[in-house]
Amino acid sequence: MLVLRVAADGETYGYEIAQTLELHGLVDLSEATVYTSVKRLEKQGLLTSRREIADNGRARRYYAITAAGRGEISQRLASWDALAKVVFSVFAAGEGGDL
Repeated sequence: MLVLRVAADGETYGYEIAQTLELHGLVDLSEATVYTSVKRLEKQGLLTSRREIADNGRARRYYAITAAGRGEISQRLASWDALAKVVFSVFAAGEGGDL
């Protein structure tokens, strides 16, 4: 869901996705994990990609979210919200104070 959300802001590449997530506090995320995720999301039709040669002569793959990807974000966010409500409810109702 986080990779899709970053891609929703505009076309991006794997390293940039990893850097954005790190900037927001996800510091233990490896670039390999990001690349695995974008490949899986592309295979599912939630992202598209294009290859471009960068100024330094190296190829870079840029990713963009699809309409299906935007729908997936909405669906996953609703699921996350429902789960968060349950978690907060269980902790609020817990007996015995500190854990």
